[in-house]
Amino acid sequence: MIAEASRNAILAEYVNNIVARTNVYIVFYDPFYDIETNDSIAEHRALAGALRRRAADEAVELMRQHIRLSLGALSKPE
Repeated sequence: MIAEASRNAILAEYVNNIVARTNVYIVFYDPFYDIETNDSIAEHRALAGALRRRAADEAVELMRQHIRLSLGALSKPE
């Protein structure tokens, strides 16, 4: 949604391609779709709210924080 809102067709296509390629893995092996345990849902909502309010600095900081948290989660052993 964010990539498409940027109106950058190349970025939107790239993101859609990545999502399509990883979706099967996520559905079968990752708790991503478990809304009760997925912390990124709140992060995505906060980012969408900042974008709606056109709070650019806040949106940038939220995105940076989200990326840091996501990378940290990928580094954790199961």
